[in-house]
Amino acid sequence: MGPCMRLNLDELPWPVNVLTFNRAIDGMQPGDIIMATIADAHVVDNLKRILGSLPDLFFDVVQKKRGYHIQVIRK
Repeated sequence: MGPCMRLNLDELPWPVNVLTFNRAIDGMQPGDIIMATIADAHVVDNLKRILGSLPDLFFDVVQKKRGYHIQVIRK
C-alpha cells in the first residue's frame, strides 16, 4: 500500500470540494489511498459518478452520523 491522504471536504463549498477531490485523485499512484470526509449527500452522488467512471480505482462510501466517508484506492 502507498501513502494515505486525508481530505476534509466538509468546509469547502461546491464545486470547490469536487474539484479538490478530483485533483487529489488525478495525483494518485498505484497503491495510494485517499480518505475523504464529506457532509453533503449531493456531492457524494457526484463523486460516486466520477469514481465509477474510472476503472483503475476501488472506492467505498460509508454513511456516518455527520456525513460520509469515502475511501479510494488506486489499483
